[in-house]
Amino acid sequence: MNIICMYDAESKKCIKFQKLLKRYLYPIQKSVFQGTLTPAQFKRLKAELKDLSSPKDSVYLFYTYNDKDLYSEEIGKKQKNRRIIID
Repeated sequence: MNIICMYDAESKKCIKFQKLLKRYLYPIQKSVFQGTLTPAQFKRLKAELKDLSSPKDSVYLFYTYNDKDLYSEEIGKKQKNRRIIID
């Protein structure tokens, strides 16, 4: 499955997020990573992200099993008035 992960965290935790995500995905920008994972790897990544996250952090996971559908999940703080437009 194809994964895109973005996070917004306290500056002291950014290095921890980067180290964790680099074990699974490739960095695109400082807080954006992408790659291909098996469902089991994706489940482990989500569990580790939940353990690392605090209520003030935001983690966004976008994933697809094919090139047509895109799903997303959020971990932590929810952003108000957030809209995602994907065709």
